[in-house]
Amino acid sequence: MAPSDMSRIASGNGSTSTSKGTKSSAVSTSLSAPADRFAMPEAAKAHTHEGAKAFVKFYWQTLNALDRAPQEGVLPRFGASDCESCRLQEKAGKKLVAEGARIESKNARYSNFQVRKDSTPDSVIVTFVQEDDGSTRIEANGARKVLPPVNLAVAARADWNGAEWKLGASGADERP
Repeated sequence: MAPSDMSRIASGNGSTSTSKGTKSSAVSTSLSAPADRFAMPEAAKAHTHEGAKAFVKFYWQTLNALDRAPQEGVLPRFGASDCESCRLQEKAGKKLVAEGARIESKNARYSNFQVRKDSTPDSVIVTFVQEDDGSTRIEANGARKVLPPVNLAVAARADWNGAEWKLGASGADERP
């Protein structure tokens, strides 16, 4: 994301998602049904600032997991329909799937999660630090490309749609 995106989100000037959805859950009667590896943790379901913070943590952990084992269709479950950064993240994931590639981060870390004091109950801005010691993009043919380390200040806005949190927007700036 461009610095202006991070600044816009962090200042609370991003557009608030107005997407409405209903929370649905499928109940399996089969004992052999596979567990949803991207099931939202209970802490991320609470309609509180701490719930929004847990949701944002979960979203970024999901992004990292999808880099390692790309698959399509996961992120739209967790992003608002008007979330541009979510669409870009899903597009990048689709490209990895199409190319048979994956990205393995070296020592990926997320820290210093904080809820901005100017957040509202239904639109919570969470800031945090995202770091790694470099990543490797592994192509379908086994070719490897070393990617530079990441050191970002991230702002993400979680929007409550009446039933659950959705990522409404996100942006990041390089940290010194």
